Amino acid sequence: MYARPACLRPARADLPGPLFWVMLCATACFAPVQSAGAEPPPDASKWKLHMGTSVADTVTATREQAYEAAVAVLHREDWTIADGRSDSSRIVTNWKRLRHLLVRLVAGEVRARCVVWVSPIGPSRTAISIEGGLVTSSSGVASSVMGLARRAYEAESRVFLEKVSDELAHQRAVAMRPGW
Repeated sequence: MYARPACLRPARADLPGPLFWVMLCATACFAPVQSAGAEPPPDASKWKLHMGTSVADTVTATREQAYEAAVAVLHREDWTIADGRSDSSRIVTNWKRLRHLLVRLVAGEVRARCVVWVSPIGPSRTAISIEGGLVTSSSGVASSVMGLARRAYEAESRVFLEKVSDELAHQRAVAMRPGW
């Protein structure tokens, strides 16, 4: 079949491709949030819970060092800690309200929370895993939207683990400076 040269083809409006829409929805799910902890109302029957996949990594650090690094990263990301004692291996954040207009239009009110587990696996090796959940006020959220939100959550979880590794490297660098 003969194809017309590009200069003879009719001009078409450049429409955003599928990647644009995926990225828009993914970033919408993790866009600006309310920084103060916002627990779901007592009537939990009105909320639909959507759990994310647990994402894990190991780091060269003691449990205490990894725990401190994870808490520091969570605070920098505007999470407030609901349950996190330094003698524990678990960090639970308060619920944060997602305030993105697109998400609210599609899913109603949405809140997010994460749990970070910090477990020693050797004298100076620690496993860190993060698992989060979203709650929506609407039970009829399209599975495709929640699929995008889950994939975006997993990507953000991997970024969180990278930031914890970076924080540990920073802590080691500061500890090695003379005079500190």
